[in-house]
Amino acid sequence: MKTLIFSDTHLTHRFEPRKFEYLKKLFNSVDEIIINGDFWDGLSTKFEKFINSPWSRLFPLLKQKGAIYIYGNHDFAYLSDKRVSLFSVKQVDEYLAYTNPKKLIIKHGHQHTPSIQDKFNNMKLLGLINDWYDVGEKWALRILGQRFFQKGLYASFNRWMKQYAQSNLQSNEVLVCGHSHNAVFEPDQKFINSGFIRHGLAQYLIIENKKIRLIQEKY
Repeated sequence: MKTLIFSDTHLTHRFEPRKFEYLKKLFNSVDEIIINGDFWDGLSTKFEKFINSPWSRLFPLLKQKGAIYIYGNHDFAYLSDKRVSLFSVKQVDEYLAYTNPKKLIIKHGHQHTPSIQDKFNNMKLLGLINDWYDVGEKWALRILGQRFFQKGLYASFNRWMKQYAQSNLQSNEVLVCGHSHNAVFEPDQKFINSGFIRHGLAQYLIIENKKIRLIQEKY
């Protein structure tokens, strides 16, 4: 059995053919799928637009793979409706999985860090900030590479999530988060971050034969 854990694709009504083909191939390569938050981006689009976009061609494949959908801070449950069942068989805030010998506590991670929604409650303003941030992130990745995500707010998010894990989890437990757009693989330190799939860079986790590994590749 081969299980995929991915997060932070931030899909909207805007379609990206290259990303679509990559995700389709990735989903087809596994037996089970866990979506670890921010699958779509409710700050930059409406759920109605996302559901009716060409991304919907991925939905039957996700259902076929028994996708578990964990809500994130850009796709809070209140931003969507019962049509989340079009692309997932179960919707939760946290999910447990097991490897040898660790128990994985899988959640998006925003529960243990500040978020942009804590500072602004105007959805229109949040959408503008989010869109500009998306553009800045894309160009920063192109110019600076992955080291851009290893500093500043991204690094702080991982630090806060890791501190929570080390203070609250048992020795056989590992916190598996998304949220920071910065993949980290430190199971011995009780922390893994599944990274993101955006801007031509894919980071995700694979569980196979009860072993977990981090994959990073370009698309």
